[in-house]
Amino acid sequence: IQRKRGETGSFALMGYEQPGSPIAEAHRSLCTTLVFSTPSGLPRSLAVTSATIGEGKSTTVVNLGIQFARAGKKVLLIDADLRNPSLHHILELSNEVGLTNLLTGDHARSVNIAKPTQIPNLFAIPSGPMAPNPAELLASFRMGDLLVMASEKFDHVLVDCPPVMGLADALILGHLCDRTLFSIDVSSTRRDQVLAACRRLRRARVQIIGVILTKVRLHQRGTYGYYHDSSYYGESRLLSGS
Repeated sequence: IQRKRGETGSFALMGYEQPGSPIAEAHRSLCTTLVFSTPSGLPRSLAVTSATIGEGKSTTVVNLGIQFARAGKKVLLIDADLRNPSLHHILELSNEVGLTNLLTGDHARSVNIAKPTQIPNLFAIPSGPMAPNPAELLASFRMGDLLVMASEKFDHVLVDCPPVMGLADALILGHLCDRTLFSIDVSSTRRDQVLAACRRLRRARVQIIGVILTKVRLHQRGTYGYYHDSSYYGESRLLSGS
């Protein structure tokens, strides 16, 4: 879900451009749920992933960041989907310098490459130039150092991860972050894909904090349409099939 330059009313930025919209309200509710999700409150670093591509994880990352920023928190978004990045498109940022520059040693001070966005209190580190070895870069000590430093400088760090199936990237990032939020496109993702992805995450000792359902079909004023919905289920409930 990419925002074209000059486009207004983008779905991915609707939480900012239309604060009274259903997607904004859904993510405000999700933020509240996440704050009370652990005894110590919202984890400082939160990875967001999905089973397959196109399940709304990047939109979730951006809209969660928007809602926390609107609440006065200093938020950092990290585009760690090095194979198919999108945050720089959505937020209209240059992608000439970003995460891959840091992970290959081009920039010593990692958090200094965080770029301000058009949204107050919201910063982002784009993916940077394409790299031939994404999994190796994400597993490097520099990625761990970045998350530690970012958690000290920002109130919330949200990491846009690649999908789980077929790649090791999300498993690496989920293990490095405090918790992981799992995005599911209920209109197209198969149950077996979701269960397989969750099992992969659990085998990697990734702590799934919950699930966000996207593209939920809701009846509203006599018509049907797809909306982003923050229905929230814990991992045990998801895996038990309830």
